[in-house]
Amino acid sequence: MKKKLFYATTLAAVLGVLALAVGIFWAPSSAAAQEPDTDTQTVNVAGKVGRFFHGMRDIMDQFLAEELGVSVDELQAARERAADRTLDYAVEQGKLTQEQADLIRAHRVMKDYFDPQAVLAEQLGITVEELQAAREDGTLRDLLADLDRDALRDAMDAAWNAAIDQAVADGAISADIADQLRDRGPAVGGKFGPGHGRGGHGRGGPGFGFGR
Repeated sequence: MKKKLFYATTLAAVLGVLALAVGIFWAPSSAAAQEPDTDTQTVNVAGKVGRFFHGMRDIMDQFLAEELGVSVDELQAARERAADRTLDYAVEQGKLTQEQADLIRAHRVMKDYFDPQAVLAEQLGITVEELQAAREDGTLRDLLADLDRDALRDAMDAAWNAAIDQAVADGAISADIADQLRDRGPAVGGKFGPGHGRGGHGRGGPGFGFGR
């Protein structure tokens, strides 16, 4: 059972990195858009693959758990344990400081308190399900065209700070970590999210595919 969960966690991590890596290429530069070539076509395909895997993450976990004969909860718990062990190992090997590891753990905790997709959907006047559908069918750019990005950033900041307050109240993170998270800004990823906070080093999650 433990060996199965180890391989499951490793495979899920690799697939997650793959999806994130190809998703980075979602938005080609304007110059590339003006002169389409084979490389641009490859980038577009890679972006679609990244969005597909991100959108199918839950069902992939379900199928993977079924293949391994474990529950989805067991699979997710194994992934969390593996992530904790990886952080501990990175600190032991000098790859990360303890402070960096603690901050990464805090970001993982914040996923239970902060949902950037919900904030974006609210600003667009649609549901999270409709937002996901737009991402999958390639119409998200159209929805974002008239979006007030300053208003979105304000909404993200407000939701992020409220989430941090709740996490501190629940004892999920320390006050010191909370201050660092506030300085770094919302962890929403993509061209919009990472580094838009005061510290300029935000850790990103799934991106929205638009810049300023």
